[in-house]
Amino acid sequence: MSAPESTRPNASKDSQSGRWADMPKPCEPRSCLAAVPTPDKGLVVVGGDNQGGCLNTSERYCPATRSWTRLPCMSTPRSAAAAVVHEGM
Repeated sequence: MSAPESTRPNASKDSQSGRWADMPKPCEPRSCLAAVPTPDKGLVVVGGDNQGGCLNTSERYCPATRSWTRLPCMSTPRSAAAAVVHEGM
């Protein structure tokens, strides 16, 4: 039995068709991360954990190029944090 579509790692759901599609893997695997949407329907993920411990890294997914880009590191590692979009930024 395969996992439900919504639990596939690195998958996104198209709001128009309702179908799930695989996304490219991020630069760094992580769990317990914070994430916020971007105006271009992308995603910014920050912090979290991986086998190396708590992370201070962040990256951005761009749907137009279907790629992840590393962003500047945070000064302090964070895990299980929250993130929000403020005034559309």
